[in-house]
This record gives sequence, C-alpha cells and structure tokens, in this order.
Amino acid sequence: MVVVRPHPARVTGALLCTAAVAGLGFWLLVRIHETSRPWLYALAVVVAVPLAWTLGRAAQWSARTVTVTDRRILIADGLLRRNHASIRLERITDVHVSASVLERIVRRGDVILELFEDDPVELVEMRRPQALRRVIAREIDERHEQVGTVHDGDVAERLDALDALYESGRIEDAEYDERRARILEDL
Repeated sequence: MVVVRPHPARVTGALLCTAAVAGLGFWLLVRIHETSRPWLYALAVVVAVPLAWTLGRAAQWSARTVTVTDRRILIADGLLRRNHASIRLERITDVHVSASVLERIVRRGDVILELFEDDPVELVEMRRPQALRRVIAREIDERHEQVGTVHDGDVAERLDALDALYESGRIEDAEYDERRARILEDL
C-alpha cells in the first residue's frame, strides 16, 4: 500500500508570497516610522490576506491523499466536506503522466487514469508522478495476474473482473478462455 499527497509546490508558492508581503510590510513600517493605528491596521490586513490564502492552501494540501492498494485506488479530498472515491484496478485501462518541462524539473505532474467505459480521472499536481504511475501500473499487472487464481473473492466478482480485462483489450482470447476455465474449475 502506498499513500501519496500532492506536490507541496502549491503551499510553497503561497508561503513565499506571504513571506514577501510580510517582509515588505515590515520594511515599510521601519522606513515610514509611522506607528499610528490606521497604518498598523492596514499593514495587518495586507499581511493577513496572503497568510489566510497560505493557510487555506496548506489545509487543502494536507486533506488530499491518494492511496494505492493491491485492489483499488482510494482518493480522499476535502477539508470541511470530505469526499472519497474508489477505483478498482480492473477498471483502469491506461495510466499516463502529463507534465510541463518546469513540472518535470520539480518532479510534479498530473497522473491520468483512463477508465474502462468511463471518463478519465486526473490526479492533479502529484509529487513524483512517474513513480506513482509505475506503482499503479505494477499493481494493475499484479492484479491481472491474480485474476483466475483462487482467493477469498466471490466467483461472480472474479468473472466480472476477467470480463473487464478482456473487454478493455488487456488480455487476448486464449488467455481469457484459460483464466475463465480456471475460475469455473474452482466451483
């Protein structure tokens, strides 16, 4: 099982912006030598806005996780309203990464999961997207090897998973027939 969070660049950029505004505000306070309340209130507002933005970004970042297990990918998102999504590995037909040159340099990018008979799912701004893609692809391959072997799952579920593999074009006719026969032998 692998748990991944998005790349921290979203928070880093907001943090740098907040630090720059706070530094500029402090510099102005020292240079103007004006300590009257209106100046202090204005300075507090100017610093509070990017600080609130940074805290919001940090909260969003910490609330989002992608968990890859041997059977599915779990996506948890949201701070106040928590959203959970689960994608069975059998439904994934392709995994690829989209990243600009700058994103590749900082090891950030989007991982796109192509799903059988459904719209693709984008895992946006993920840390080390190529490594995440390799992990997902490895889990998919291992899961495909397990289909047709004896495990605690329901036979109907195993047949559905096998059908999904066949219909997505990931296995050939001969392999489909062989695995289906093995599943039915276990009855």
